[in-house]
Amino acid sequence: MRVYVVAGGGGCSEASGRSVGEISGYLGKRTQTDLARLLPAIDVRPIDEQLGGDAGILIGRARTSDPIDATVVLIASHGDRILTSDAGDLKRLAAAGRKRVAVLPC
Repeated sequence: MRVYVVAGGGGCSEASGRSVGEISGYLGKRTQTDLARLLPAIDVRPIDEQLGGDAGILIGRARTSDPIDATVVLIASHGDRILTSDAGDLKRLAAAGRKRVAVLPC
């Protein structure tokens, strides 16, 4: 099982802007120091033309607007967990993508 963190706008972390990271293990407190300790566990994935196109299709099906959220759902496997400050959109995307993932608010 993998855990995905989707953070933006002060929701899940103090990091500015939008960050997406696949993490495993301990999340810790919401501080820059704790985030720095997580960096070795973050799996950064490029969004190529195929994944970007698939994200666009999923956005259309789910009637949402965030390509990063759609990409996280697409790379998630059944049984994974997604921690997010936008649980509503992620749940719609997971349903539209037929992914059995746990979407958890943070």
